[in-house]
Amino acid sequence: MTDNIAQQRDGNTVVVDTETLATDKRALVLTLSAVRFDRNAQELTELRNLFNNGVLFEDGETTLHLKLDVTQQLLAGRTVDPGTVKWWNSRSKEARDSIINGNSMPVREALTLFSIFIQGAQLFARGTDFDPPILATLFEDFGLPVPWRFNEVRDVRTYIDALSGGTKGYLDDWQKPDWFVSHNSLHDCIRDAAQMQRARALNLKGTV
Repeated sequence: MTDNIAQQRDGNTVVVDTETLATDKRALVLTLSAVRFDRNAQELTELRNLFNNGVLFEDGETTLHLKLDVTQQLLAGRTVDPGTVKWWNSRSKEARDSIINGNSMPVREALTLFSIFIQGAQLFARGTDFDPPILATLFEDFGLPVPWRFNEVRDVRTYIDALSGGTKGYLDDWQKPDWFVSHNSLHDCIRDAAQMQRARALNLKGTV
């Protein structure tokens, strides 16, 4: 996987998403996902490379989906909020499976892979006040440099609304794929990437 990620330099944009056990900036991070793509393309052509016989790749050349070691984060003092745990217990089984199933990775290794993955791309998140600050403190806690400058992160919601004239940060007409699971961090990244491209395409056509 490391070789594939290191060689991936196509795509001018990375969308990042995390799933966490709290909402403060030192929240324990369960999963870290990202999608790399060209936000100026007419469609998310990278989607063609995300599936193998109908199964979504989690660690390919344009996607990253990592489950982070929980014990290491607890020892580092990362936050677990009972209210957030309760919130997770009310999510769908598919969403809960996405944070439970699979092998976890040492935190420093996961963050290093993410740093390599985003090199040379503009970083977007669904809001600049949640995922980026949480990840920044995680990098700091584990002795690694934050791989973006303070003024480099952009907001998915603002991008979509500015191009579509909307106010929700989503496109109302976006058709959710059958495989899509809300609160699966990789699925949420793919949704945001696809909607960013579609919002721009519609704006250029003058249909929004």
